[in-house]
Amino acid sequence: MSNSFIKQEGRLRYFSAKSATIIVETPRGTWQICQVGFLPNGHTIVQWPYVPSNSGLLSIGQLTPKSESEQNISLLYHARRTNHKVKYSHPLDGKAHFSQDRKVFTEIRRQSFSTIENIGQMFFLSAFNIDRFKPFERRKPKRAYLIFRSKEPITCVSIQGVWWRKEGILQNTLPDIESIGPTSFTRLRKTGELDHWQFLASPYKSRNQHSLLMLKCIPQPALEGVIHPAIIFMGGLNNHETMAGRASSVIHREIMVAQYPPLLNDQSDFERIPSIDFVPG
Repeated sequence: MSNSFIKQEGRLRYFSAKSATIIVETPRGTWQICQVGFLPNGHTIVQWPYVPSNSGLLSIGQLTPKSESEQNISLLYHARRTNHKVKYSHPLDGKAHFSQDRKVFTEIRRQSFSTIENIGQMFFLSAFNIDRFKPFERRKPKRAYLIFRSKEPITCVSIQGVWWRKEGILQNTLPDIESIGPTSFTRLRKTGELDHWQFLASPYKSRNQHSLLMLKCIPQPALEGVIHPAIIFMGGLNNHETMAGRASSVIHREIMVAQYPPLLNDQSDFERIPSIDFVPG
């Protein structure tokens, strides 16, 4: 990682870039998983150009409890199909949506949390059979690269993006630590295991510049029946806490979901779903 992307505010160090590619390095190879970036208007953007399929299912997933720790997701409620890769946009006001200029209509949207006032889980991205994603070959000079390394030959990973205040990170850091970031480790209280995080912030001056994205990438089990490269993206979540520090209970009854390719048992189900692709008239 070039030092030109590393910025420092007091004890806090982080990557600052318009666009960053998340990479997973394993003994079998190094693959690009997704891109995370920022726009001058304050939007946070997530894209997945490295999965081969352009065919996708977008929906507002309805969540119903399965057990105390698990939930079922119904994906066919307000579902739309597309033959284009879309991007997830999370604006300052939290009006999250899937879009792609001049290619799809912006129909899948949900009110999430404001990145000016709130913090919380911004997105989850699960990637399957990553050894068939686009391999990493060379760096592009204006793009940052966040590399997560595994000593094991993993093929499925889960990427988590958490929007957090810079001040809050420092408040949870021991005062005798000279600096923290741009990569850091947190110890899980229940298991004692270490989580590897990387900090990414927008290079633009905007009303949410007091916060940044904390990103982590961990192995996850393979999905039964999925033998091709695929991603499942989930975003548009509810807010977690206010700037005043008052925690709110997080109950997710709906969530935005994107699947590439669609993980349906019957392909004819996909063809019956309305398309949001823009057809020039």
